[in-house]
Amino acid sequence: MTLKATLVAVASTLLLLLVFLYRAQGQARPINLRGSVDSLQCSPCHASIGDESSKKLIFNHGWHLLVSCQNCHFQFAHVPGRTITPPMMACINCHRLTHSSQGQIARGGCRDCHPRSMNLRPRDHKAGFAGRRHVAPAKRDLNNCMMCHEKRFCKDCHARKRVKEQYPRLYVFQAIVPLETTRQPVFMVNQDQPVNMGQCVGCHLDLDAFPVIKVIFPHDVHLKRGFQCGFCHLEFPHSQQGTKTPPMETCYACHNSKHGRRGIIATGECYACHPKSFDLVPTWHRVPQFNRRHAKRARAGVASCLMCHKEKFCSDCHMSEKAVPKDHKQEQEWRATHGQQYTQMKQNCRICHTAQNCKDCHKVDMPHPIDFIRTHRELGRNARANNCMMCHSSQFCGKCHHSGIANALLVEKTCIGCHPNAGLPWQDLMPLGDKGMVVHSVHFKKRFRCEECHPTVETKRNQAHNFELCYECHGALDINKTLIAPYPGQDLCLRCHNKAI
Repeated sequence: MTLKATLVAVASTLLLLLVFLYRAQGQARPINLRGSVDSLQCSPCHASIGDESSKKLIFNHGWHLLVSCQNCHFQFAHVPGRTITPPMMACINCHRLTHSSQGQIARGGCRDCHPRSMNLRPRDHKAGFAGRRHVAPAKRDLNNCMMCHEKRFCKDCHARKRVKEQYPRLYVFQAIVPLETTRQPVFMVNQDQPVNMGQCVGCHLDLDAFPVIKVIFPHDVHLKRGFQCGFCHLEFPHSQQGTKTPPMETCYACHNSKHGRRGIIATGECYACHPKSFDLVPTWHRVPQFNRRHAKRARAGVASCLMCHKEKFCSDCHMSEKAVPKDHKQEQEWRATHGQQYTQMKQNCRICHTAQNCKDCHKVDMPHPIDFIRTHRELGRNARANNCMMCHSSQFCGKCHHSGIANALLVEKTCIGCHPNAGLPWQDLMPLGDKGMVVHSVHFKKRFRCEECHPTVETKRNQAHNFELCYECHGALDINKTLIAPYPGQDLCLRCHNKAI
C-alpha cells in the first residue's frame, strides 16, 4: 500500500470515529432490526467500525465513507445466531469496474483486498475442475466465475480446447442489486428501555447458546419462575464498550438467601453455577500478603466477600489475629456513633458480632424485632432501667407518642398512660426532678388543649414550647382588663426555682 493510500485510510478512519463518538453522546437511538442499514443503526453498539480486517479480508470502512452502507449491506448485518457480511459480488460492483472517462473506480487486484496468507483458489477448484466439472457451476451463475476471471481467460481456453458453445455467452460480470422484498414489520431494540425478552429474540433464538467457560446459566429455569429480565440485567447488555453480564452480587439476591419459612430459595453451591474446570479463587486473592492487603477492598464492598465466605470464616480469622478496626480503638467515640453507623449500613457489624453480643450490652434485642413498636410498652414504662435512653432521647419517644394527641385536652388521663407520675401533685414532682411533668400538671384543671401552648404538632414533637408564650396568660390582662393568670415576670420562674438564685 502506498503512503498516500495509507494516509487516506487513517484520515477516513479518524473521521468515521469522530462521527460515531458525536452521535454516541446523545441518547441512544432505537435500532430497527428490519430496517435499512446506516451508521446510526450501528453506533449504539459499535464505537468504531473502522478496520474490520480478518484472515481472509483487508477492509476498512473508512475507505468507503462516500459509499452508502446499503450499497454493500443489502440487509441488516445481524440476524439470530449469526452476522451477515456482504457477498463478494457486492464488492465487484465497484472494484475492477471501468466507468467511461473516469477509468477504474476502485482497484481490482486480488491482493489489494486479500492478505498474502490466504489461498485465493476456491475449495471446489480441484484437479480436473477446468474440464467438464466447471460447466454446471458456470451455467448456474456465471457471475461467480467473472469475479476473478477476465473475459479473454474463458474465450482463449475454450478456443484451445475447441469447445463449441450451443449459444453465444456474454463473459462479463453483471452488477447485482438487492431484490425488493416484502416489507416486514418494524422490530425495534431500544437500549434506553428496561431489558425484556422482546429486545433479545431479534438476535438470539437460543439465549443459552454460548460456551460455558465461567458460568453455567440456564435462562429457561429463571424464566419459568417468573423472573423479569431486568431483575438481573440492570442495564442493556450490549453497548459500545462490549457485552455487559450481570455482576455475581446480583445472583446472591436469591442464591444462598433465606426467605422466611421457605429457607434457602436457591442453592449457594459453587459448582452448581460454575463448571468443574473453573478456578474458584479470584486472581486478586493470589497477591503477596493478601491477608493484610484485603482489608481496603473488603471495606469498600463486603458483600463481595460474603458471596463465598461465611461471617464465621472472617470473624475466626480476625479474632485469632486480633484484628480490631481502627474506629473501635477510640472506645468512647465508637460507643456514641456505632448505632448510627450500623443503621446507615456504614459498618458490617455482623461479620464479628452476633445479635447476642448486642443484647448483652443493650439488654434488649438489637436491632429491634419487626413488631417492637407493638410490644415495647412494658420496656418503655421504665425506659432508663432498660437502657432505652442509651440510644433514644425523650424527644425521640415524643415524636411518636405525642402525634396522636395534638388536639387532646391537657388532663391527667391524657398523660398518665405513659407518665405514671402524672397523678402526683406538682409539689411532689419537684423532688423527683420531673420538671416537664410539673409544668403540665399545674394546668390539668384549666381545660387547655395541647395545641394552645404547642402551636404545631412538629413543635410539640421535637422541642418544648417557647416560654415567652407563658406570658400571654401569666401577668396579662384580658379584654376586660382582668388578670388572666397570676405570677407575672420572674414570679413565674420563682414558683419552681430557688428564690436565692
